[in-house]
Amino acid sequence: MTSEPIEVGIAAAIVAAVNRLRQEYPSEQISGLALLTDDNLSTLGHAICVESALVGQPDLTRFEPVDWLSDCGREYFDPARLRWKDLV
Repeated sequence: MTSEPIEVGIAAAIVAAVNRLRQEYPSEQISGLALLTDDNLSTLGHAICVESALVGQPDLTRFEPVDWLSDCGREYFDPARLRWKDLV
């Protein structure tokens, strides 16, 4: 296990996920990225979305990351997710 602060791992995962999304959807604008956890803070995850995924969706979907269609780059969060489990 790494001794670096969890924030460093989360930041690296965010950068990697955004870069991957930009590779997969080069002409798309990123409409949102959210760091997610459950009610008792036992898990850590993320959601990321591009504008085209919101077409035809209710307006409030933009503000509801659990309804976004993409968790692109999920694997980049695995180290931070494991570290999170050790902390909570």
